[in-house]
Amino acid sequence: MQFTTFSFLALLAATTVIYYLFPLKFRWYVLLVFSMVFYGFFGLYNALCLSATILTTYITSYITDYLHNKRDTVIKSLGESALREEKAKVKNRYRNLQRVYLTLCLLINLGFLAMVKLDGSLIMPVGLSFYTFRAAGYLIDVYRGSIKAEKNLPRLVLFCAFFPQILIGPISRYDDLAPSLLTGNKFEVSNLSEGSLRILFGFFKKLVIADRLLPVVRELIADSGHGESVVIALLLYSVALYCDFTGGIDIALGAGRVVGVRLPENFNKPFMSVSIANYWQRWHITMGSWFRDYLFYPLSTSKVIRSVSRWMQSHINTSFGKRVPIYFITMVVWFTTGAWHGTSINYIGWGLANGVVIMISLMFETLYRRFHDRYPGIGKTRWYHALTIVRTYLLMRVISAFFLFESTGATLRALLSVFTKFSLSGFKSLPELMPVEDMFIAGVGVILLIVIGTKKKETFSKFKPVLRYTAFALLLLTVLLFGVYGYGYDTELFIYNRF
Repeated sequence: MQFTTFSFLALLAATTVIYYLFPLKFRWYVLLVFSMVFYGFFGLYNALCLSATILTTYITSYITDYLHNKRDTVIKSLGESALREEKAKVKNRYRNLQRVYLTLCLLINLGFLAMVKLDGSLIMPVGLSFYTFRAAGYLIDVYRGSIKAEKNLPRLVLFCAFFPQILIGPISRYDDLAPSLLTGNKFEVSNLSEGSLRILFGFFKKLVIADRLLPVVRELIADSGHGESVVIALLLYSVALYCDFTGGIDIALGAGRVVGVRLPENFNKPFMSVSIANYWQRWHITMGSWFRDYLFYPLSTSKVIRSVSRWMQSHINTSFGKRVPIYFITMVVWFTTGAWHGTSINYIGWGLANGVVIMISLMFETLYRRFHDRYPGIGKTRWYHALTIVRTYLLMRVISAFFLFESTGATLRALLSVFTKFSLSGFKSLPELMPVEDMFIAGVGVILLIVIGTKKKETFSKFKPVLRYTAFALLLLTVLLFGVYGYGYDTELFIYNRF
């Protein structure tokens, strides 16, 4: 069951109606039941994989929390007169036990995720990457003592399998999501209207723009021997990917909002980024923060990295010893990020390309600072700001080529063709792939997105009801008239469904 089907809309409508009919304290049960119904549409295999992840996470978090309490009890029994060394031994003993259980659970769940991605013969469970990361983040937070373990298994099931976000995210944190997900939310007209408008806007992005452009991108990829085809494909793909992914996230956030559940935002005007690092603070925000908090920071503070850094500082150079471990960790994180998307060489190459650009930026950070200290006015000019945005956009388009082509060799040949086999006359063939009316509709749609993107998020929530419902009606009419759907049409899967 995909988001862009009438079945999903019917399920969401039934969920919303029944949710608000139940007493407050029982409303989370409604979300649990309908989440199970939703995921049940994908079959027994998917349900078993999801159940295994949740059960192993629940058992491990329960044990981890028990060991936390046991440790505190033992330390308290020692009394205030106990030596610091005695207390440290107790803490280390229980911490080591917790680490063993945590490692075992992460190896099982993340190992299964890696195995599915490595072995092409295994079927990829729906939403595996997203619910595995949610469960792993929750478990690590329990291990760190940031949150208490959820003793109620059904509540943990709902956190991991909440149906609006199980397919393509966002990747929520337990302490952020639990207050609105696991307690009953009162009916508010604003939640219903703003959530519905967000869902409809997601449909607009997906059906009117993304699904209109993606078939054209595939045709252009097949003609990748010509540089102009590659350029057009990369430019159109940037729009199609943005509308496809953000459209799905809009539907997820809107579906949560209609029942009062606030899911985290996953995008913040990524095409306004001034650097690759800034881009990843704006694009797929919850994935980036997951890798930062659960991989980058733990690695950078690990004993091994710290000892290597100290050795380099004392035997080679202080600055070198501080920087090299960070460069190494950056590449590890981006290698892993690429592998999260897929274990083919192309995805790994995409991840490493991001890492290399970010690492080079870190290397020249001192030079950038000196330049701006010497010429402070340049960095404040509009043209310089615009230049950094264009530079970042073009760099990301080049890197995104790894997503488009079937192999690293094909990617490199396609990029090389931009310089060796480029002809402006090739642009004239675009109407053969995409009718003029489709170009016009997609173009107007993109302009509308740009106009809306310049507004603050609170702008539309401040509209008077008449204006809000008028906007809803116009958007609905646009989707119905210009959306790519209907009998005999095989709607495009969301691109991030396969990750």
